[in-house]
Amino acid sequence: MKNKWLSAIFFLVILLVVFVRLRIINMPLERDEGEYAYMAGLLLKGVPLYQYAYTMKFPGVYICHAVTMFLFGSNISGIHLGLLVVNVGSILIFYKLLRNLFNPVIAAAAGAVFAVLSLSKSVLGFASHATHYVMFMALAGFLILFYAVKKGKRYLYFLSGLAMGAAFLVKQSGGIFTAYAILAAIFCAYTDGKSKFREKNIKVVSLLSGVILPVAAVFLWMWKGGVFAKFWFWCFEYLHKYAFQVPLSYALPALMDALKGVIGWYFPIWILAAGGFVISVFFNKNLKNRKLLLISFFAFSFLTVMPGFYFREHYFITFLPAVALMAGIFLDYLNSVSKKNFLTAGILIISLLPGLIGERGYLFSKDPVALTRERYLPNPFVESVAVADFIRANTGDGDSIAIVGSEPQILFYSGRRSATGYIYTYPLMEKHPYSLTMQKEMAGEIERAMPEICVFVKIETSWMRLPGSEGFIFDWFKGYAAKNYRLVGVADIMKERTIYKWGDEAPAYKPRSPFNLFIYKRNL
Repeated sequence: MKNKWLSAIFFLVILLVVFVRLRIINMPLERDEGEYAYMAGLLLKGVPLYQYAYTMKFPGVYICHAVTMFLFGSNISGIHLGLLVVNVGSILIFYKLLRNLFNPVIAAAAGAVFAVLSLSKSVLGFASHATHYVMFMALAGFLILFYAVKKGKRYLYFLSGLAMGAAFLVKQSGGIFTAYAILAAIFCAYTDGKSKFREKNIKVVSLLSGVILPVAAVFLWMWKGGVFAKFWFWCFEYLHKYAFQVPLSYALPALMDALKGVIGWYFPIWILAAGGFVISVFFNKNLKNRKLLLISFFAFSFLTVMPGFYFREHYFITFLPAVALMAGIFLDYLNSVSKKNFLTAGILIISLLPGLIGERGYLFSKDPVALTRERYLPNPFVESVAVADFIRANTGDGDSIAIVGSEPQILFYSGRRSATGYIYTYPLMEKHPYSLTMQKEMAGEIERAMPEICVFVKIETSWMRLPGSEGFIFDWFKGYAAKNYRLVGVADIMKERTIYKWGDEAPAYKPRSPFNLFIYKRNL
């Protein structure tokens, strides 16, 4: 059964996504985006990953941003244009997948829901996070897997595996989708009564080969580049410590608190999704043997949010297709019972309206800079542009700078190389055996590099210092800066505005807020 009303809504929602993303295309980068952009810039210059910038993230997200920057430009608008392409691509792939697996009603309804939710401010949908790229790779892998099962072609199984391996390389949690695809392929192959046992094995092996190939290629790349030890430490050893810092007892309260913010104004959609889950489990006989795959997809999608129990807003982007699918199933059930297409479309619109109205400023009118300040204050994401302009004007292309804090976007904007591999200082503040060693290593790297400019970030969210965290780095920098540098800039971040003081005005200025950036220039 078709529903032209739902198809029209889906088309209009696609236009909305394009409109909003183009409207805020110059929205200042936040930390993660700054990290991806800086690392991608190094990659484009031929600098081995993990050699001069340390991160626990897999290389896939940097490769994706390097491609984006190569195609659309190494600037804010280029990065966000790439996000637009990836997000719209994910929506269209999701629609095509559901149209093949179910019907046009589910495809259009779920596609519209996914489009709106993935754009939502409640999941930081405006930012170019790794989760958007994970969904693009994973959904592409699932679509190819559908055709592989349908046509029985080995090369399609292999191509699906390549996409699922890429999803894992973009973000470790993407590996949960990879595991689901492998299990789904095994289930489909061994429940197929037409194929011989040998052919079933070949299909599964073809998928596994596709998954393994890009992962093995990355490991070989790290080894050939001479950075395998650092890659292994940050992406495996340190990551293991990071992933187990939050106690299990905190998980449920943290999840409930995060869900309140993620659901937000879109609570009617989540109610539809809950109804769709109940229908898919107990009532919808049309699902037949797809019921197990459907419910397991929902479960695996939820698991992608769980690692580490951090539950940050953008982590939920990988759960949104499952939520949208359940909402689509509910609307399809309603459509089949009522036989009134306009009624089903009307319920979808009514369910989306609270969110669209609640986020109307973000979607339709507010300036990107104002949006950034509203969402992130006192984080210095707007101020990073002005600070980077000052750095660029007062340093040469070959000079290095040090950001003592977690603001890698300044490195990207300024076009200057970091004097230390610690472009994030969060690991230095965490409670693990490496924290003091990391602080001393960061200090040593800065001393050896003698950067032309140092920026000290006096903002708690740039450090996330825990009770009992090592304080060596703060004492060290205070003495190091006093001996070797002079204060040449201050950014004093207040709710209404930011006061900048440059040059001779900076030392005499007394900050009015507790949130500041201090810029130091090396003594002659």
